[in-house]
Amino acid sequence: MHNFQHGSAGKGASMLTIGYNAAAQKVSNYIQRQSDAVNTSIQRLSTGLKVNSASDDPGDISFINRFSAAIDSQRRLVTNIQDNISLLQTADYSVSGTNGISSLLSTIREKSLAATNSTLTSQDKLNLQTEIEELIDEIDRISASTEFNTRKLINGDSGGKVTPSSSSIDGYAIGPVSSNTYEITNIEGASYHQLKNETASSGAHEFGSDFNYTETVVTSSANVSVSAGNATSSETYTLVFDGASSFDVYDDSGTHITSGSTGTAFTVSGLDVTVSAGSTYASDYKVNFTMTSGAPGFTEIYDGNSGSSAAATLDNTDWDADAMMNSRFYIKYDYDGSTLSYAAFDTDDNQMGSWVSAGSTFTAYSGSKLSGSSFDFDTTGTTKGDIWEVDFGTFASLQSAGGTLSISTADSGFSIGYDGDDQLSDIVSRINELGDGTAEAELVESDVDGTYIKITSAEKGDEGRLRVYDTSGDLASTLDISEIEDTGNDASITHDGHTYTSSTGYFNNVIDNVKIEVKDEADTEKAFLSVADKSLVSPTNIRGGSDFTLYISELTPEALGLKNVSGEYAIDVTSTSGANDALTLMDETIERVSGESARIGSMMNALDHHIGYIEDTRLAYEETYDNHTAVNYADELTRLTENRLQLESASAMLAQANLYPSKVMALLGLTSTGS
Repeated sequence: MHNFQHGSAGKGASMLTIGYNAAAQKVSNYIQRQSDAVNTSIQRLSTGLKVNSASDDPGDISFINRFSAAIDSQRRLVTNIQDNISLLQTADYSVSGTNGISSLLSTIREKSLAATNSTLTSQDKLNLQTEIEELIDEIDRISASTEFNTRKLINGDSGGKVTPSSSSIDGYAIGPVSSNTYEITNIEGASYHQLKNETASSGAHEFGSDFNYTETVVTSSANVSVSAGNATSSETYTLVFDGASSFDVYDDSGTHITSGSTGTAFTVSGLDVTVSAGSTYASDYKVNFTMTSGAPGFTEIYDGNSGSSAAATLDNTDWDADAMMNSRFYIKYDYDGSTLSYAAFDTDDNQMGSWVSAGSTFTAYSGSKLSGSSFDFDTTGTTKGDIWEVDFGTFASLQSAGGTLSISTADSGFSIGYDGDDQLSDIVSRINELGDGTAEAELVESDVDGTYIKITSAEKGDEGRLRVYDTSGDLASTLDISEIEDTGNDASITHDGHTYTSSTGYFNNVIDNVKIEVKDEADTEKAFLSVADKSLVSPTNIRGGSDFTLYISELTPEALGLKNVSGEYAIDVTSTSGANDALTLMDETIERVSGESARIGSMMNALDHHIGYIEDTRLAYEETYDNHTAVNYADELTRLTENRLQLESASAMLAQANLYPSKVMALLGLTSTGS
């Protein structure tokens, strides 16, 4: 009985316990939910985010993550674009900065304008040319060294790069290009028109018609009188005029005895000699007279040379090709110290070489009108003051007539004068002095053609073709000045079945946005131009596409036309025409570089505006993101307070739920009241 009851009691206790656990469990579960709600509110209030995990809002998490990624990408995109703006700013500083390319070009133009000043000397202009070349070299250094994060910016590596397969041709991208390879055939370079004389001065010579050059003064004693008495010695004297009335007297050893003038007696060998003042005299007039000791008057008197013209010889001649084209020169005898010697003189009485003893070889000074020629001259019986005339040259018609030679192109020209005394180098000097803008000349020495004048046009191609003709005289026809074959042609190339020509050697209409340059006088059958698009791309959208192209033109001296394909300076201000051409070139170059600078600035502005657009978009995205993720502090605090109150109430109820079953069981005697 006891055991059953006990068992029955145990069963009731068990049922009560079950009831007790179910009630407590419900309260416990509620407490857990309220605790979780409190923790969630605390987390939201701590982080400021409404959604801290996918479980907070599973339906919205994908939307939220998508906007979060977009906002982060927009921040990175802005950084990328700002870097590209910095790159463009670096390029802009090199072009438009205080010491940039634009400033250098302005200085070059100023120097070119200075060179047009007619008061400048040749050295002044040469100094300006040196300065200009240094400035061009500085542009070369800037274009080679300007870079951003190791990337070259203005040498073509950030725009378009053209690589030729032949040194006869080159190309420069002047705008955006597409990568491709182009075949260029029949490449002919522009050439300067050139002329030369086929017949040159050969140095042929003959004694002049007045071989014994010294002028006649008197053929008898009519103009020369002697005082009464006998000569005290036997001597031969030479009287040489040095003007219209004055003269010097020498003995037969060349020693100066006395000086005198017409109408006044002078004394030699004890006799007074008077040259009458009644005749016309001039320098180099000469009188020879001989006196015999103890005899009155002259034993002999004659005028002119003492030497024998019949026995005179001019041997072992070696005539320089640049000697006088055709004129006469003079061989004069005098005493060099105590030695009777001779030297050659031009018609302006300029000595053309050192005195040499009779019969020895005379060599003319370099730069004289005989210019290094040499010969042997000898005669018999000659004395001081004898003068011999030699007609020199190839062109008898040029000897005295002279004339005017004209050189012209279609739009410019000039003329030079000449006479038979001129050398080929004199003609060259006058052409170079007066031919500014039309032609220049040089004296060429060739083993095949000898020494000749080469006249070259100042302009290349057909526009610079020269015409040389005689305005008076016959220099052009006598020298046989004619065209050197295959000169004065325009440059030409063939591409894609079309032939193009250019007087300058530059072609801008063959390949889109590529300026082609052909080397002067090139002759190449075929070449290739490899064009590479090296422009930069800056994405303007976080999802790719809508790219912004950053194209920076090549600004090397070659691309700007300041140097040609051969690396030679394209500016020469040492001549007036060259300085004027430089001004035209600099105006074109400054305009081009200014356009490039403006385009770089426009790209910077466009990117800057796009950054503003991205920032505005990002702000809208962030507002949307905040709407979905940011906690409402007022609502969340209310919710936290409410959940805490409910949690506290539930905790109190849990205690009551646990107390009530214990008291019931105690009343039934199933548990100890003390327990």
